[in-house]
Amino acid sequence: MKRISKLSSVAAGMAALALTTLTAAPANADPMLCYADSANYNPGLCEQWRRSDHGGRIALQRTPAFAEPGSPMYERTQGRSGGGGIGGWLSEHAGLVVLVIAGLIAWVVIAKVRRAKAEEEKKQTARESAALARGRRIAEEWHAEQVAKAHADAAAMVPDRSVYDPHEIGLAPPPPPPAVMPERPPMKNADLRRYAAFGAVVPREPGTAFAQAVTRSGDDAPIRSAWFQACQLAGVGETDPETGEFTPAAAVVRVDPVRDGDVEISVNTRDYTIGEQQLNRVLRHLERTARVATASPFERNPAKDWFVTRLSMEQRSPQQQAPAPAQPLPAPTQPAAAQVDPDDPWS
Repeated sequence: MKRISKLSSVAAGMAALALTTLTAAPANADPMLCYADSANYNPGLCEQWRRSDHGGRIALQRTPAFAEPGSPMYERTQGRSGGGGIGGWLSEHAGLVVLVIAGLIAWVVIAKVRRAKAEEEKKQTARESAALARGRRIAEEWHAEQVAKAHADAAAMVPDRSVYDPHEIGLAPPPPPPAVMPERPPMKNADLRRYAAFGAVVPREPGTAFAQAVTRSGDDAPIRSAWFQACQLAGVGETDPETGEFTPAAAVVRVDPVRDGDVEISVNTRDYTIGEQQLNRVLRHLERTARVATASPFERNPAKDWFVTRLSMEQRSPQQQAPAPAQPLPAPTQPAAAQVDPDDPWS
C-alpha cells in the first residue's frame, strides 16, 4: 500500500508539472512563433498567447504582421497547419489507401476463386458418387441374375418323371444337384467405375487386348494415345506447319469389349476422303503402340459411318489378317465372227 501511495504521489507530481508547463508555455512562448511567416506557426497556442497580457502588448506593437483570427493570413496559415480535412488526409495517405483497395480487390478475387474451386470439387464428388452407385447397382443386379440362372440350371437337371418313375407308382423325384453359385464380381471403386462406364459387368483380365486398351476404371485414354501415335507414325493425318501440332485423320469414338478379352475400336474419319485403304495403313503401327498381337482390317459400319477394327492377343495367319484380295473382273468376250456363205449374195 505504501508503495502504491508513493507511486500515486509521484504520478500526481508529474501531472502537476506537465500542467504547469502547458499553462506557462504561452506566457514564455517566443513571439516569433506567432507571426504569419513563421515556419512553426501554431494557431491554437498563439491564440492563447495573444490573449495573455504579455502577448497582447506585443500584438499591439506588431498588429499588421500578426496573424489575427479572421484575417486572410490567419485563414491561410490555419489551412496550412490544420490540414485540409478528408481530402488532405487522403493526399497524405494515398499509398495506404491504394494498398487497402488493392488488398480488398485481391481478397474478393481469391474468395471467388476459392468458391468456384469448392463448387467444382463438390460437383466432381457428386459425379464420382453417382458413378460408384451406378456401378454397384449394375454389379448387384448382374450377380442376382447369375444366382437365379444357377438355380434354374440346377432345377433343369432333374430328370423327367418317365425316367425316375416309368411305371407311375409314385416314386419321388431325385433331389436336384446343388446349384453352382457364381462369384461376386470385383467391387473395388475402380471396378465400379468401369461397370458404370460400359453399363455392364465387364471383366478385365490382365494380358488381354481389352486390358491394354482401357484402364481398370474404364478410362480409354491408353487406346486413344496408342491410336494417335500410330496415325502419326503412318502419316495418316495433318501437321500444322506453324505449330507442328499433328491431327489424326480419324478419332476413336467407341471401345467395345468382346469375348475372350478382345476389344473392338471404332473410329470416325474427318471426311469422306478417308476410308479403309487409308486406315489400314495404321494397323501395323497400332499393333505396336497398343501392345497387342493383331489388329483386324477395318470394316465400315454403314449405320454410323464408322470404321471398326478388332484388337486381339491371339496370333492369326496372314490370310486372316489381310483383307481378301479383290477379284479381277472377267475379260469381255469377243463376239463370234459372222459366217460368210459364198453362195449367198446378201451375206
